[in-house]
Order: sequence, then structure tokens, then C-alpha cells
Amino acid sequence: MNVFKFPINNFSPIDEQIYIHLKNIIRNKEFEDIKIFPTPRDLAIQIKQSYSDVMSAYRQLEVEGYLKKQDDIFIVPHFERVDKEHSSGYKSDYVIDEEVAIFDFSPTTVDKQYFPLSRWQECLLESSNLSSLFQFSHHDGEYLLREAICTHLKKNRNIEASPANIFISSNVPALLLQLGTFLKKGGYYNSFKIENPGNYEAFSIFKELDYHLSTCPVSLEDGHDVNSLKDERTLFYVTLSYQQPLGYNLPIEKRAKLHQWAKKNDCLFIEDDRETAFRYDVRNVYPMASVDSTHVIYINSFAYSFLPSAKVAYMVLPNKLIEKYTQFTKHLTQNSSPILQTAIGHFINKGYFLEHVEYMKQIYNQKMQVLTAKIQTTFPERARIFGEEAGQSLLLQLNNGMSEEELIQSALEIGVKVYPISPYYLEGQTPKTPTLILGFGQLTRNEMTDAINRLYIKWYT
Repeated sequence: MNVFKFPINNFSPIDEQIYIHLKNIIRNKEFEDIKIFPTPRDLAIQIKQSYSDVMSAYRQLEVEGYLKKQDDIFIVPHFERVDKEHSSGYKSDYVIDEEVAIFDFSPTTVDKQYFPLSRWQECLLESSNLSSLFQFSHHDGEYLLREAICTHLKKNRNIEASPANIFISSNVPALLLQLGTFLKKGGYYNSFKIENPGNYEAFSIFKELDYHLSTCPVSLEDGHDVNSLKDERTLFYVTLSYQQPLGYNLPIEKRAKLHQWAKKNDCLFIEDDRETAFRYDVRNVYPMASVDSTHVIYINSFAYSFLPSAKVAYMVLPNKLIEKYTQFTKHLTQNSSPILQTAIGHFINKGYFLEHVEYMKQIYNQKMQVLTAKIQTTFPERARIFGEEAGQSLLLQLNNGMSEEELIQSALEIGVKVYPISPYYLEGQTPKTPTLILGFGQLTRNEMTDAINRLYIKWYT
């Protein structure tokens, strides 16, 4: 029996069929009596196919190590067969085990109904030139965007910076991982302090980087407990202008104490300012970075204020760290698209970004008023609202005898998804009173009203 002969079909390339057949012969050791393969020309005659197709199959087998060419002949080297392993853990019909909610109070969504799509497309088109399509971004980010961010920060956050201070990444966690690695390996800091409750992503990242961790208590009534701060040299991750998740604004007296403590102990703040684009009670609350560029690393993102899928975040480094950090990042690949970076730069420079933020501030303010009014008129006095002065979400504190988990699960049963505050409480702590996060970015006014009516019936009747 000639093991080399096999039927050829018309459904796949001939050289691929020859390659697969010969590989199976070798793997199944059907050539026990054949130590030397026929030459490509002889095999082409045997199976009545072209020499080029057979030679293509031989080259593929040679590259993969199934055949070895010596002079003008092909031999089969000795090897142990490795069979393909199938894991019983994989599922071909994978299904996400998550209930779909009719009304989703996600705190991380934006209102797409009012998104300035035509203006954004204009900036994208302007950014999609041939040079940007066929090159990687600069490792620190596109200069046009970094320059535009400087102008924006000066005008809207009272922060003085140059493009050299600005470093771009696709998201804040990526920035924190890179920054934390740099500060630890460079011997700058080994300790990391964070608000509690606070940003659990940042806490997890610096925990993985093996920093010595500590927390600063924050409460709805008193805000940051600055008197609990000990004399130590540490990084301190803060959200001072709109505390995440409590919505607390640190008053000037406590800011001054924090500033004095940082200067005394040579501490470095990492100030997360992502939640402050939309403020309703006053015009603006400036970050600490606006008064101290030496002890503050400022971090922000365009995900909440503009477009989550844009994948552009940035930080402003103090002058003393720029040179060393640039050396650290020059061998790293930029993970944010140069086209998106340039498009956002154009969007800012044309004035579109500020117009969009101001317009959406009105929209979100109206939504916030509708949501708070509906809760206050529908729920009993035992329901309290916090954090309604800014952002795209508020806190709803309930005292109806149900736990946080019971509130969330019972809401899902009626098609409403609300979010827990407990993940923000670090080191195993939990809030004294069940508190939920209700975001309204993607919901209409009618949807919010309908959802609150459903929740009242489920939770109080």
C-alpha cells in the first residue's frame, strides 16, 4: 500500500492538503519502513500533482521539524510524538452568568444621546493621516495632545504645566502600575497610603507592587481624618475635590494641614481628579495640584468626562521626576492609540471639549435633580442621599432592615441594577449603614422614575 497517495478535494489549497497528509503520516509513524521520504519531484509524479505544491508542503514540514533535508534527500528525524491535550475546564458554549437589568444605575457610563458625534468624527478624520496610521505613538504620548492638556489644565483646573510634565496612557490603572513600579524600583518610596473608603483599584495595584500599605479614614460626616496621619514618608492617593466614593470636598483648613504634613515628611500625593468635571453646586473646586506642583502627581482621564472607549488617561509629574521617569519609559511601548490621542488634542484645541463638558453639566444636573427629587418624594425619611453636588452618580443610604447584598439582589429581581459601596472599604471594613451607588449617566428621566418606583415597591411594601 502506498501511504503517500490520498484523494485531493477542491475545498482547500492543494499544498495545504499535501502538508496535512504528510504530517499525519509522520506523526502516526506510518513510515516505519521508510526512513527516507521520496523527493518532491518523485512524490509529485506519484500523486499526480504539481511540483510547486509538493515543494511548498515539504518546506512547511521542514520549518516545523517534521522533515530534515540532507544534501538532496529528505529524512524524518527522531522525535517523541506530542498529542494535543484537551482541558475539561473549557466550555464551547460559554455563557456569562449575569442577570440582564432593564434599568442599570452604572456609575461609569455616559449619556450617548448628547454626544457630539459629528464633531468627534471631524477630529478623527483630521487625525487619520498616512503618517499616524503607520506609526507607533511616542512612548510618553502625542505632543499635540500633551500641549492641549496643558492649555486645558491652566484654564479649567488652574494647573501650570508644560508638555514635558504630561505622560499619556490608555487608562488610569496602567498609569498607576507604571508609576508605582518606577517609584519603587527607583528607591523613591516604599509606603503607600490611601483614603478609606477609597479607590480599590489603586489599593490593589500598589499591594501587588509590595508597598507597605496604610489608610486614612474618611467619613460622610467629617471627611478625611487628617489628625490620624503619622509622621512618615509615603505616597498618599487622594481624591480631595470630590472624594471617591463619598462625594466629600476637603475644606481649605484640612487641605492646609495635609499640605504641611506632606512638606514636613517629604510625602508625595497622587491626586485623582477624574470625578470633578461635572460640579453643580459651585463653579469649580480646584485640586491640590493647582497650589503645589512639587508634592503632587495629578491624574485624570477622558473616560468619565468625554468618551469611555477613547482609552486616554494622563498624569502630570513634578519637575523633579521628569528626567528619571522619561528614561524609565523610553523603552516601553505606548498603549494608547496615536490617532485617538491626536483626535482628542484637536477636540480640545477647537474648543469642542469644553463646550461638551459645559453642555453635559447642564444635562447631568437636570438628571441629578430629577433623581434626588424622586427619591425624596417616594422613599420614607429613612433613605438619605449623599454626593449629589457633582459627578454622574449619588449615594443612597438605606435603613429598612435589609443588608447591602439583599438590597442589590432584590433590585435585580425586578430588573434594576444598583451598585455596592462596600468594595471601596479597604482592609475588610464595611459601612455601618447599607449604602448603594446610583449612577444615571445612561438613563433617561423616565427610566429613573420608573426604576425608583419599582425599588420602593420591592424594598418598602
